[in-house]
Amino acid sequence: MSKILSQAGAARAALALTASLFVLALLLSALWWNQLRNEEAIRHHTGQMLTATGDMNARIVEDWFDRQRGAIQSWAQLEPVREAAEVALRPGDASVEEEIAARAYLRSIFGTFLPRSGFPGFALLDRTGAVVLASDSFYEGNAAQLRQAARETALSGNAVVDLPHFDKPGADEGGQRLTMFSVAAVKDGNGHVIGLLAFGIDPGADLTRLLYNGRFGESGETYAIDGRGRLVSESRFLGARNIRATKGGQDKTLSALAKQVTARRDGTIQEPYLDYRGKEVIGVGRWLDKARVGILTEIDADEAYRAVHYTRWQALLQSVVLIQLYCMLVAIVWIASRRIAQRDEKAKRSEERLHDVIDAMPAAFLLFDSENRLQAFNRAAEKAFAPIPDYLVQGRPLLAMVWHSFESGLLSEANSDDALSSYDRVRSFVLGQEDKDATSDLVTMDGRNVEVQRIAMHDGGAAFIFFDVTERMKAKEKVEGLNVELEARVKERTLSLQQANEELQEAQAHLVQHETMASLGSMVAGIAHEINTPIGVCVTAASHFREASGKLQHLYEEGRMSRSDFLTFQSLTVRTMEILERNLLRASQLVRSFKSVSADQIHEEQRAIDLGGYIEEVALTLEPMVKEGGHSLSLAIETRAEVETYPGVIAQIVSNLVSNAVTHGFEERGGLIRVGLQETAEGGFVLTVEDSGKGVSPEAEKHMYEPFFTTRRKSGGTGLGLSTVFNLVIKQLGGHIDYSRSGLGGARFEVTLPFGRAEEPDSYGAMS
Repeated sequence: MSKILSQAGAARAALALTASLFVLALLLSALWWNQLRNEEAIRHHTGQMLTATGDMNARIVEDWFDRQRGAIQSWAQLEPVREAAEVALRPGDASVEEEIAARAYLRSIFGTFLPRSGFPGFALLDRTGAVVLASDSFYEGNAAQLRQAARETALSGNAVVDLPHFDKPGADEGGQRLTMFSVAAVKDGNGHVIGLLAFGIDPGADLTRLLYNGRFGESGETYAIDGRGRLVSESRFLGARNIRATKGGQDKTLSALAKQVTARRDGTIQEPYLDYRGKEVIGVGRWLDKARVGILTEIDADEAYRAVHYTRWQALLQSVVLIQLYCMLVAIVWIASRRIAQRDEKAKRSEERLHDVIDAMPAAFLLFDSENRLQAFNRAAEKAFAPIPDYLVQGRPLLAMVWHSFESGLLSEANSDDALSSYDRVRSFVLGQEDKDATSDLVTMDGRNVEVQRIAMHDGGAAFIFFDVTERMKAKEKVEGLNVELEARVKERTLSLQQANEELQEAQAHLVQHETMASLGSMVAGIAHEINTPIGVCVTAASHFREASGKLQHLYEEGRMSRSDFLTFQSLTVRTMEILERNLLRASQLVRSFKSVSADQIHEEQRAIDLGGYIEEVALTLEPMVKEGGHSLSLAIETRAEVETYPGVIAQIVSNLVSNAVTHGFEERGGLIRVGLQETAEGGFVLTVEDSGKGVSPEAEKHMYEPFFTTRRKSGGTGLGLSTVFNLVIKQLGGHIDYSRSGLGGARFEVTLPFGRAEEPDSYGAMS
């Protein structure tokens, strides 16, 4: 590092790193100061919401206790209830029947209406606390244990709610069935208190449900405790009552909030403490003096301060990102400083190498600054301008050097006799007035040719390179002489090639004509063979008829001809005529098709034809050739439109494509060739010739339309079949031809012909 960076660069880098470190420290300090403020705000907001929830729950529970006391007070003052209770409490003042009726009435009315009001049972007590009447034994036993303080309060005329007895014999913590009682005094007709009416309250029902709805958060719980810290309501998490609100686990001391509430102090604790489950929670507690219960609203500390943890992790992540950015900045500064130093060193070495290269140049080199003063030169320049004393001096003006060169005769403009005009042109050249990058031809005093190249520099200066082109000029003159001679030879060779090309075209035309005549000859041979069959059948039928006729005549002359002989001869005559007519018609069709096709191929005239019917005639003349090869020919003619065209061209195209399929398409006998014709929507026609053979190889497909290209050269192939088809389709009919793989498995040629195309054939015509 110390070898690359300069002292100034190292100082600047150190200053930049120190400043960036200071900025990083400020950013981190601001980030965490803001984080502490956010945490404080979250805790304050959480405390406010928790306190509001605790106050609301305390009011709700207090209202619930008031409703319980109001309900029992109303029932105790109800006249029918009061009268029946008075009879039950003073059995001596009424008959046995009245006492039994009163008890039955109380059981009936309480059994009917109390469950609807949420009271599962009742008890009627006298002033001493003895149970006179109860809904069942459970409420009878529990009512007998009403607290003395609760009885005295009720006897004084104030309704009271007595909390459960957790310390009665046989009560297991969290396991027994507990009840609360709402108690009110029963008075006689004179207003004297004669007993107590108690309604049972299930703390695990109404009170627990009420507190459950008042929880704070998903993990929160609101529950009621008595003065000794026992849960009056049912635990949301443990599903039991008679649980002490301790710190959980083996520690039996009350939790921080329970201890505060049982000491009759309201408060909110926001620092996490352990609840009866052993979980860290925060909470708010309210003591209700009138109800003698405490209401605790708690929430797990993790949920309450989840936002604190989230913002803390967010701040930590931001700190990590800032530190990473700082590290990246340090790395970038270090890399940039190193690269700058390396670039400076590289530039210095490049400059030294450039000086060495310029100095080693064989051509003279002069460099001028933006003020046209000499800045640098090489050894070749010193040698070239050595005849002029004190010529190469740094800082010398360019124009003074030019004038000195012309004045001394060291340099002069080539092909110029006027020294003044020559100087003006050279002056304009060196100043770049016409073209900043230009060349000028000069001549030295010893007659050598020098080409001066001016190169404009980015800073406004210019560089001049002096090339000795004497040998190049001599070579140029020699090359120009050779070029004249070469042009004469090329002209002579061109005439020879043109003559050879004309001869080649003439030979190609003869070959195509020969191919056409050979095709006609093959067609003649096939037609002759094909006609031989129906003619032979006709000869045989005529000979057989002649013999039968002679036999009948002989029988007639002898007078032995019967009716059956005549009928037999008549039947033979009909069959013979049918055979003769059918075979002669076949021969006539073959001759007519051959005459039409052969005439069309020989005489290239445009005329109107039924295109579909004409293709069928051509196919008929080709059947002998196809059958001779052991294959079959099928037609798929879908149109019968009449068109103006060249019939001979159509015949040549179909003939060449079918012949090409027979010659090249199959490796075995039994192949199928299909000729089709369809009319297009645009009014043209599509002629298709396809086979079930082996198709065309990819290599042959690239050259199959080229003249004289054939894969059967040794078998006598000329290579003009598809070339002739291509020229006929493109040039004569103005259509186009496409090759593809056939659905039959072999080759498929699709010829698209425009409707009614009619052009006079040129001298080459269909033979091209």
